[in-house]
Amino acid sequence: LYVFDRLTGEPIWPIVETPVPRSDAPGEQDSPTQPIPSSPPPFARMTFTVDDLNPFLSDEDKKKYTEIIKNARNDGFYTPPGFKEYSINMPGHSGGAALFSPASNPYTGEMYVVSFDGPALLRLEETVEDTLENAWQGPIVSDWYGCDTSICTEQPETDDIGSDVSTDPEAIARGHTIYQDNCAACHGPELAGGGTIPRLFGVVQKLKPATVQAIIKNGQGQMPPLTTLKQIEVDDLISFLAKPGIKEPPRIFLDTAGTPYPKGAKVPGIGKRYYTGWGFAPALINPPWSTITAYDLNTGKIKWQKPFGEAIGLEPKGNNYGILQFHGAKSSPAVTAGGLLFTATVDLKFRAWNKETGDVIWSEDLPDRAAGIPAVYMVDGRQYVMISIRGEHRAYALPKKTVNEGY
Repeated sequence: LYVFDRLTGEPIWPIVETPVPRSDAPGEQDSPTQPIPSSPPPFARMTFTVDDLNPFLSDEDKKKYTEIIKNARNDGFYTPPGFKEYSINMPGHSGGAALFSPASNPYTGEMYVVSFDGPALLRLEETVEDTLENAWQGPIVSDWYGCDTSICTEQPETDDIGSDVSTDPEAIARGHTIYQDNCAACHGPELAGGGTIPRLFGVVQKLKPATVQAIIKNGQGQMPPLTTLKQIEVDDLISFLAKPGIKEPPRIFLDTAGTPYPKGAKVPGIGKRYYTGWGFAPALINPPWSTITAYDLNTGKIKWQKPFGEAIGLEPKGNNYGILQFHGAKSSPAVTAGGLLFTATVDLKFRAWNKETGDVIWSEDLPDRAAGIPAVYMVDGRQYVMISIRGEHRAYALPKKTVNEGY
């Protein structure tokens, strides 16, 4: 967290040019230092070692990733990607406060930051194809692949799709049309996905028809439910996904493959490009995965830090492990002058926090996932808090009082 005087641009606390690990990429001209604020302290964890491994991992995963982490380059914050071994990137490129917004109270000088502790294992390769094995590391997360729990250590893969999926060419053709109308805009005409959009080629074989049907009807992660589809249309869509009748698309997620550098650009070495897969590994680290941190900017210190939400699907239900999903919590707080923080989150909860202590003093279950920033406003002297739930907006207010017809 960097804090500046809004009138002069001068930092409130010194920002120190601090030596950082150097790159071993041929010809790369990296900075020997990075500007690190002397205060306030970080809101996210900045290191990831064997001691931080998730205790819920299987024995097999613990053994595997203990060896990987022991052999990885792990020089702390700003460790650059290497060539021969993995480099620990912590928090990973999808961790920290990425995709979130802080909330602040200008009258008290307090600030609140939601963050996600998700490490990544990075390694440079000379071709895109060599990076494909490093698209993901460690157990997968339910929001990304559709398993029944938050952390999936086993990924069933089989060509057996069962007898309930039709192989009738007419059903597959109808399913193709439904796919083009409802799915292709995000997942692509060849089911290849891309970026944070999942690849659907082979999805029925991987997740089984019942799971795919549940995702189509209920939605998942960033995907909304396809509520307008009739059951016969869902069946036809699954038939197409099971046997799309097209050649498997290449697993390329970097669009710079083979692209030359612009003429005259200063480039490392002899102008060769290097690539790295995401290597994202959020479920490798121990909880809490998501946190909310309160700062007192009068002192430059942390007032409190609490786990942010629940890891859905991980026992015990109602756990305080923090939200675990691809790209983190995706929810930001709204702070009120009355002393409350409001958050609506993807773990199907609407919460009110005591901004002084970080305690949750009220919560309500939501019918679907929520994200974004609550809106706080007033109409005719009555205060409302509106949140965005997938598919609808919902406004809350305190009950009207009968005394003096006030609120």
